[in-house]
Amino acid sequence: MHLMNIPAWNNNTDEAVCIAELKLGLIAESCLNPGFSTMIANIFAMRSDTEVAGKLTEQSSPSRFIWLQEYLRGASLEMYTETLSNYFVHDLKNFSEAARFCLVELDILLFAIEVCEENGQRRLAINPDRTSKYYRIAKRTRGFFLAGSSEEASR
Repeated sequence: MHLMNIPAWNNNTDEAVCIAELKLGLIAESCLNPGFSTMIANIFAMRSDTEVAGKLTEQSSPSRFIWLQEYLRGASLEMYTETLSNYFVHDLKNFSEAARFCLVELDILLFAIEVCEENGQRRLAINPDRTSKYYRIAKRTRGFFLAGSSEEASR
């Protein structure tokens, strides 16, 4: 079926997704980056803190199961988007500094940014490095965070 025959189809905003290609891409990414599939599954499953707390039994030795506590805490985080404040633009200036600040000072994880280009188009950059043209933080940049609540992400 030709996509242009679909009445609500808009070339500027709609995209077709091939599920088989998406699955194979996720498998390939998991081979290159161990833990990637677990991270993606946790982002989409989103468990609550109370559900996660139930997994930790009172019999568990805290020092013996530190890895489990860290994993379950991470599994309880949810994904939020917020426009970055002027502090990120003027004082932190790039993605690495912003991600470090969010983790150390706010206890949330900044893992991607959405940049508004001069032509109005928005571009998503996941963990951009120094070579990316989206590495520097500009005005109207939105951050993608893993946080315990929307209040934590909006700080």
